[in-house]
Amino acid sequence: MSSAVPHNRRRTPRIPLEVPAQFMLQQSAPILVKTVDASIGGVCIVTSQSVAPGSPCMIAFDLMTQEGQRRINAWGVIVDVRQQGDSRYHCRIAFTDMDTRSRYFMRQFTNDGE
Repeated sequence: MSSAVPHNRRRTPRIPLEVPAQFMLQQSAPILVKTVDASIGGVCIVTSQSVAPGSPCMIAFDLMTQEGQRRINAWGVIVDVRQQGDSRYHCRIAFTDMDTRSRYFMRQFTNDGE
C-alpha cells in the first residue's frame, strides 16, 4: 500500500460553514441536514443516510452575507460519500447549477470575484 498523500481535486477552497440545510434527491421529500463547508463549486453536508455517488440533488440553505441572511438554492451531483464513525455520512456535492442571486452571494461568501 502506498503512503502517498491523496491528490486534492478541489478547484476552489472550501470554507467552514455549519448551518441547517434542506437536501433533496430526485422525487423525494426534503431532508434536514447540516452543512460542513462550502465553496463556489460545491458543499459538504452531514446526513444520517447514505447517498449514491452520481445522484442528482438540490440543496437550500441560508447564508449570512453583508446584506443580511440570504437563501442559497443550488442543484448538484453527489461526488463523494464517506461514512463517519458515528453512523453519519459526509456527502460532497458539486454544484451543477445555481440561480443568479445564489451565485452572487456564494461568491461574496467565498471572496471569489471571478
